[in-house]
Amino acid sequence: MPKNHAVLSVISDVCYNISSEREERKTFMVKKNKKNKKAGAKKTPVPDTQSPESGKDALTGIFSFSETETPEGFRPVSMIQALAEYARPIMAFSEGKNDVENLQKSLDIARNLWNYGIKEEKGNKDEKLRAEIIRMIKTVSGLNDNESSDFFNKMIARRTYLFPSEVQGDNPMITVMRKEFLQVIPDPESVRVNLPQAPVPPDDKDRAMVKALNKMDRYILENTEYDEWESHYFSIKEDCCRGFRKWLADKGVSRYSDDFPFCLETFFNFVYQQSHKEPVILKNIPPAYIESFFMDYLLRKVVAEPGEYIQWIPAIKAFYTFISEKGYIADPDPVIRVIEKTEPHFVRLLKKRFG
Repeated sequence: MPKNHAVLSVISDVCYNISSEREERKTFMVKKNKKNKKAGAKKTPVPDTQSPESGKDALTGIFSFSETETPEGFRPVSMIQALAEYARPIMAFSEGKNDVENLQKSLDIARNLWNYGIKEEKGNKDEKLRAEIIRMIKTVSGLNDNESSDFFNKMIARRTYLFPSEVQGDNPMITVMRKEFLQVIPDPESVRVNLPQAPVPPDDKDRAMVKALNKMDRYILENTEYDEWESHYFSIKEDCCRGFRKWLADKGVSRYSDDFPFCLETFFNFVYQQSHKEPVILKNIPPAYIESFFMDYLLRKVVAEPGEYIQWIPAIKAFYTFISEKGYIADPDPVIRVIEKTEPHFVRLLKKRFG
């Protein structure tokens, strides 16, 4: 699982800002509300389920990120994933320091190096930008002038090697990346979590959490303007992660009390922050959306080691057991069954992309 949640949180924040996910959701809600007012809020049917290997996203009808084909030895990545992979040598300077500020600086350097490489490919060498980037490298790395200059040149070459222009497609949302390392995807059995059957009764904080979740759901179902519920969303996400962490400890599986709530944050963002055709809430999420989360959204939005993605399966299954015991839903089994049905397709996709 993610070994440093601070690192992944910073990368996720960069992803959030680059993708403008908040603005996408806000714009989507505004357009949807206007459309509903004009059309009498008619609903578009959502497909109940569709095989993850059909080649098309079950919700949009277009080819999904996970189904994008690439040349042998390459894999598709989102822009933020490309940046994070490209920045590995820079981020190594901050390894072990748990220094979020230096990590942010490293990602800024990677962005500038990336942009410089694009300019250079077009025959435009920006010497002022080059000098500024080398100065930034010195600040983060502690290298001297010559070493920083050599590192700069290696990073420019690294971009060309990892992301050769001749294999890039027309989709600006997808970058084709060379497989730098071959990864072993763990057997799903190795990440199974056996939870004790005895439920953990809800306390006052749990009941308040469920009440707040239901309020969040009403915002979504009533097509409330985004600005009216944004702060409530972040508050309830924090409450759910905190309650989930305590519940895992109460169940005697505290070794997952950091990793699983981290996985939950991604799922929460997908359910409530991602733009959907129909109102989607935790207690009533169609199977197609669950499949789309694992087969597309997770791999696009989260930067993690290949073997770590598999942990989202037991984490989300455990979360649905948690909210069932706390009284938010009556039965977690329908969702758990969909996740288990999706699991072999997800594992096969991970092996194809990273193996």
